[in-house]
Amino acid sequence: MLIEIVTAHMLEAQQIQNLSDILINAIDNNASVGFLNNLTNAEANNYWQQVLSNLNSKHILFVAKKDKQIIGTVQLILAKQLNGQHRAEIAKLLVHLEFQGNSIGRNLMHAAEHYARNNKVSLLILDTQTNSIAEKVY
Repeated sequence: MLIEIVTAHMLEAQQIQNLSDILINAIDNNASVGFLNNLTNAEANNYWQQVLSNLNSKHILFVAKKDKQIIGTVQLILAKQLNGQHRAEIAKLLVHLEFQGNSIGRNLMHAAEHYARNNKVSLLILDTQTNSIAEKVY
């Protein structure tokens, strides 16, 4: 398994579809990540296109890959305010159900934390559902 930072132009169409599949899989398995049940492929693709268009030095996308297939992801969104340069938000930590239980989520978090530390971020903010599987990862 490989964890890397990606930009929009680095991703192939199939990998963008992998991201959509992961999001739909998470929603179908009751993840509380800001979407209603029955998320369509078109809605998921639209979400990822928006994310990809926003990637820059303040919005970082990490992916976990196995044999070029994306199996997990997390976003790190650094604060843009001058008085908030020490803060960042963790968003949409997602691992496809088929690959959960293999420390992929934990490794994605470590990669985001490492990047944050190297960029002088001392406060990470995240939102998760109480008593959820995700809460244990954090």
